[in-house]
Amino acid sequence: MKTHVTKICKDHHGYKVLITLFDCVDDTKLLKTTLIKEIMMNIDELVIDETGRKVLKYLVVQRNSAYIGPDVMEILAKGDGNEASKKDRDVREIGRAHV
Repeated sequence: MKTHVTKICKDHHGYKVLITLFDCVDDTKLLKTTLIKEIMMNIDELVIDETGRKVLKYLVVQRNSAYIGPDVMEILAKGDGNEASKKDRDVREIGRAHV
């Protein structure tokens, strides 16, 4: 997946996969060293792309409905209460906030 992250961010369906990963994966350190690192390396390309900006907005404001569409919010809500998660959603958000 590495080296294709920017392309996935800009894809109409791919960005939803990345946002869902950011929302539900417990290992925030792994996300930072792989996906987020590549996103930051290509931020200039993503900021001018409408779909790429959606990923950037999620990384900054997480589930703020002013920036994240209802279709994505519905997908993310399906992962709430995941019994397999080791970390609370608030802890994962704090981890991403230090990007």
